[in-house]
Amino acid sequence: MKNNEEIILAIQTKGEITSSNFPAFAVMVRNRLSEINRELVTDDEFGQADADAKAIAKAEADLKAAKAMALAGAEELQALFEGIDDLSADLAKARLDLSKQIEKRKKERKTEIIEEALGKFDIDPRDARLKHLVGMTEATKGKRSFEAMELACDEYYQAAQKDITGSREIIRRFVEAHGPEMVMDKRDLELRKPDQVEAELRRRWDVKKAADEVAKAKLELEAERAKNAPPSPPQAEQAPWQAAKPQPAQVPTTIKSIDDEWLEFKATAKQAFGLLKEAKAKLQHSKNIVKAQGFANVVNSGWKEWA
Repeated sequence: MKNNEEIILAIQTKGEITSSNFPAFAVMVRNRLSEINRELVTDDEFGQADADAKAIAKAEADLKAAKAMALAGAEELQALFEGIDDLSADLAKARLDLSKQIEKRKKERKTEIIEEALGKFDIDPRDARLKHLVGMTEATKGKRSFEAMELACDEYYQAAQKDITGSREIIRRFVEAHGPEMVMDKRDLELRKPDQVEAELRRRWDVKKAADEVAKAKLELEAERAKNAPPSPPQAEQAPWQAAKPQPAQVPTTIKSIDDEWLEFKATAKQAFGLLKEAKAKLQHSKNIVKAQGFANVVNSGWKEWA
C-alpha cells in the first residue's frame, strides 16, 4: 500500500455507535488495495508486495479486534458489523490473491531470467535449450534474489560461449588444413568441449590416413602384379556362328615376391589397426581403456620389432 492519507480505524460503542470513522476507513483500505502492484519484476517490487501482504493481514486483524470491541448486540450496530465482515472478506481475498500472485511471479521471473540467458547464445535456439537449459536451471538453485540468479546465469553463459568459440576455432583450422569433408557434423561438434573436439578430429584424421595408406598400398600392389603378369596367349578368331567354349580357369604362373607379399600383409595390418584405434576411442569404462592401451602398447612394440 502507498503512503497517502492514513486513516486509523476507531470505533466506540455504548449500546449505540457514538463515534466511528469506519466508512472513511473502508474507502481508504479499498483504495489501497486497488493501488497494489501485481506485475512484479524487480527485487524491490517483490519486497514491496511482501510488505503489502503483511499490511493486509494487519488490517484484517484490526477489523476483527474492532468488531470484538464493538459487539454489544444492539440492532443499530448490525450495519457496522456487516460492513466490517464485508471489508474483512475483501482483505482476505486480496491477501490470498496477492500471495498466489507473488508465488506465481517468482516462478515466472526465474523462467524469464533463464530464457533471457539462453537467448544470448549464438547457436540454434533449439541446441541452446537442449544443451544448456538444465545447466542454467542448476545455476539458479539456492539464489535468494533475482539479481543473484541473473549473475549466475550470465557466468554460466560466458563460460559455455567461450567453449563454443574455442571449438569453432579448432574446427576452422582443421577445415582450413584438411577440407570440410570430415566435419559435416559441424553443428554437433561445436557444442562439445574444445578438448573433445580436438581429440575427435585427430582421431578422424588418423583413420583417414590409415585408410589412404591401405588404398595406396593396394594400388601399388595391383600395379606391380599387372607389371609382372605374363602376356595372355593369342586366341584363334572364331566365326560369328560358332559358340564360345568355356575356358578352364587359369592358374597363376608366377609367385609373389617376398617384398610384395610382405607389403600386402602390412597394408592389411594397418587397416586393422585403424579399426582397432577407432574402437578404442569409443571406450568409456576406465578399466577397458587401460586394458586396450596395454594391448596397443604390445602391438606397437611388436610392429616396431618386425615391421
